[in-house]
Amino acid sequence: MEKSFLEKCELCPHKCKVNRLNGELGRCRAGNKVKLALANLHFFEEPCISGENGSGTIFFSGCNMNCKF
Repeated sequence: MEKSFLEKCELCPHKCKVNRLNGELGRCRAGNKVKLALANLHFFEEPCISGENGSGTIFFSGCNMNCKF
């Protein structure tokens, strides 16, 4: 992950801009290492947005469900 993303975090829609390199925690309460639970490709689901090549999803581990979604 790029250093700039950790210095001014905008990974989620809240864009809290905390400096994870200094140990700050944002709204998601995640530290400076992102933990993935699952990364997967989706084919034939919602063809209007996935097109012919499919789409992908990434699920983060430790999510506290404290976001817009």
